[in-house]
This record gives sequence, C-alpha cells and structure tokens, in this order.
Amino acid sequence: MTARIAIGLAACLFAAAMTPAAADGPRYVLQRVEGGLIRMDTVTGSLSQCRPEDGVWSCRSLSDDGRQLHDEIAALKAENETLKARLAGAEEKTGRHPSDADLDRLMGTFEKLMRRFMDFARSLEGGKRDDI
Repeated sequence: MTARIAIGLAACLFAAAMTPAAADGPRYVLQRVEGGLIRMDTVTGSLSQCRPEDGVWSCRSLSDDGRQLHDEIAALKAENETLKARLAGAEEKTGRHPSDADLDRLMGTFEKLMRRFMDFARSLEGGKRDDI
C-alpha cells in the first residue's frame, strides 16, 4: 500500500512539473528593443522580433536554428541531386565493366608486348661484348 502512495505522489509531482509555464504566468514575455519588441514564448523558448510594418505589427522568428537549418538542408539536397546526376552521367560515359572477352584481348596485347620486349632484351644480350 505504501508503494502505491509513493508512486501516486511521484506521478502527481511529475505531472505538476510538466505543466506549461503559461499556467504559472503569461505564455509570452515581451521586451522593448530599438524598432520594436522581442517576444519570447515561455513554453517553447522560441524568440521572435516584432515590428510595425506599414502600420501593422508582424513578428518574425529569430531562432536561427529553424530557418538556417531549413536553408542548409535545402542546399544540401540540391547539391546531392546534382552529384547524383553527375555520377549517373559518369557511369553512362564509362559505360560498363570490361567483359571476359575484353580482358582476354587486353591480356593478349600485353603478352605480345612482353614477348617483343623479351626478344629485344635477348637480342641485346646476344650482341654483348666482353670488353665493354
């Protein structure tokens, strides 16, 4: 029974701690600054700058995180798409991997080149003079 009371009391304290700040005070706190106001949301912590524009007050978010991250994500997505397109183009240019027939032709050419080189080296060896 004591454990149930302790759990119930802990749940009540937890719920009280999780209530928004608006229950204890105003949701927004305003601070006058040059040209307008800074508004802080006491629940989320976000900041906005409020100014009169053509006689109408409007507020714009000051949280760098949101807008800057959104812009950076958009730029990275665009760069990613560009790189994917370039990679696809490069793969099309190179076409394909060599087939067994291609490798056989290449090895045949290499073998022929090596035979000629070895024949040339032997011919130099055969004409070698002892007095040099």
